[in-house]
Formats: sequence, C-alpha cells, structure tokens
Amino acid sequence: MKLIFGERPFHNLFVPTVLPYAAGGFDVDEAALRRYLAYLTNDKFVAEGVGIVINSEAGELVYLTREEARRNVEIAVEVCGGRVPVVAGVAGLRPESMIEIAADAKDAGVDGLMLLPPMGAVDVSVGWNTVRYPEVWIDVAVAIDHAVDMPLIMHPVTNMTPEFGPGFPVNGVMKMVETIENVAAWKMTYSWQGWHVVARALRQYERDIALLGSGARYFHEAIALGIFDGALTGSLNYSLERSIDHFRAIQSGDPDSALKIWDSGLRQLQEFIFSEPSRFHGRCKIGGWIAGHVPHPFMRPPMPKPMPEEAETIRSLMIASGCPVIDEDPFRTVLAEISRVWSRGAIA
Repeated sequence: MKLIFGERPFHNLFVPTVLPYAAGGFDVDEAALRRYLAYLTNDKFVAEGVGIVINSEAGELVYLTREEARRNVEIAVEVCGGRVPVVAGVAGLRPESMIEIAADAKDAGVDGLMLLPPMGAVDVSVGWNTVRYPEVWIDVAVAIDHAVDMPLIMHPVTNMTPEFGPGFPVNGVMKMVETIENVAAWKMTYSWQGWHVVARALRQYERDIALLGSGARYFHEAIALGIFDGALTGSLNYSLERSIDHFRAIQSGDPDSALKIWDSGLRQLQEFIFSEPSRFHGRCKIGGWIAGHVPHPFMRPPMPKPMPEEAETIRSLMIASGCPVIDEDPFRTVLAEISRVWSRGAIA
C-alpha cells in the first residue's frame, strides 16, 4: 500500500489547528498558537508530510473578525517558515467578505486556500437543495478563484442528503473541478457511501485531485481501498502521533500491526469523537486541550460548551489508544471549571 505524504502537492496530513484562547476569555493566545505551530513543524512531522490549515472550522473561523483571521494567518506563515504547506480557511456570508479573507491570506504568503460553502439564510443553508442547485457554491468559488488565483482545497460540508451525508453531491463536485482549474484537493466530508461515490468520480478525472480524509473513523478502510491521499481532519489535533504510527505500519506492509494499532483504542477514540456531528469540533478542541496544545477547551459562543463527561471519556480513550495526554492535576483543574459552567444552568 503506497502512503507517501508531502511528496505531491496537497497530498499531506493537514492539521486544521484548534485555536488557543487565553485563560478566562476568548482573546487569541498568540504565544500558545506559536507554540502549537512550532510543535507541528518539528523535524519529525515535516518528514511525515504534515501541513497546516489555519482558520478552519475547528479553528472557529466563522466567529473570528477579519483582523483576527488575518493575524492568525500571519503568525502561521511566520512560524512555519516554509517548512510545511500553510493553507488558510475562507468562509463567510457574502462573496465580497470571503474574497477579502482570501486576499488577506494570499498577501500573508499562504500556499493555498480552503474554501467552505457560503453560509447564511435558510435558502443557502439547511434549505439548500445541493443536487439541483450546485451553483449556489460554485458561483461563489469562481468569484474567489478569479480574485486570488491560488490552489484550492474544497471543504464541501453542506446539509445532509441520504446518499452523501454532510457533503456536496457528486454532480456538483465534478462541475466544480471542471469549472475551476485551481482545485487541488477535495476534503471527504461524506458518509462512507458518499466517500466511495465522490472518490471514484475524482479518480477518473483528468487532473490529480487529492482525496483528503476527513471522517477519521473511516481511515483504515479508505486506505485499504486506495481512496486516501492524505488527511484534513480536526482529529489530528489530538491523535497526530498515533495516526502516523498507524499510517506507517500500513506503508511498511505490516497489516497486522496496523490493525492492532487501529483496534487497540484509535478506532474507538475516533468513533466517539465523530458520533455526534453537533459536538464534533468541540470534541476536537477538548482533545487538543488534553493533548496539551491549547490552555482550555472552550469555544466562542454559540459553539456548544464542553461537557465534563465528554472530557473524561476522551481522555480515557486517548490514554487507551496511546495518544499523549496532559497530567492529571492540570486536567482536573480545567475540568473543575467546565463543571462550574454546567452547574450555573447549562442543560446536559
């Protein structure tokens, strides 16, 4: 099984970094962000083909000001220093605001952009018929592409459909890649069935479009089927080291060791994290905190609050899977604050 990350453009293990906030509030902790990015660009991870996505969904892009988003990109480009590819997320309510965010990122020196579908009224959110009207996103993507002309990773999360789950249907996928030559990679934000359908269509396309795994609970099977060129998933905020162990066992032709790693906690961890879509990004940040990458797991409202039982479960599963975790005392200190938040009236 050929698994070589980083040797082809955008065939990387992209970490969409969770965003550290200073204790007691939601001001970006720039020092902590720099430490996390420096950790992700150590020699080992550079050799493994790691890449960075700054201002992703996991990094709370939609709740950042334009100035905050631009500053985060500037820090990422500075710290990474060309050692790994840096991609910036682009999301917003209107094409004009998305173009501004994209242009800021290009000016800061990123290697590419990650585009999310437009957000807003029911017509372009939960009520959007993505099969019949793919142009709702394609038109916006074309406008951004014309304005900035950079390699693009498409983040196709949309409202649910029976065949594709939370992902842009295959007819829109193919129309997008035929319309925009800068599309370099496609994030597989799909049900397992949808992943198969979209992957087969992109594999038959004339250009190389990297298939970037998103739902980490499907990684073992996707690799076995040859529909995995890299990853772009919030799960790498808490399981990067162990995931690399899993990938390398497959690469070395040792399926027994790979399956042992997968079934000795890593699969169970990913299944729990991905089991509730409405809590997925929050759980990624909980995992990033337990791994020691951010000071606490709270996200900007209206993102859901972390729950004490989630944190306990994630830490136990991380330990069982062999992922690094913070010591018990700092874990309990922050857990006490999580418990106080819920005791003040939040409903479990």
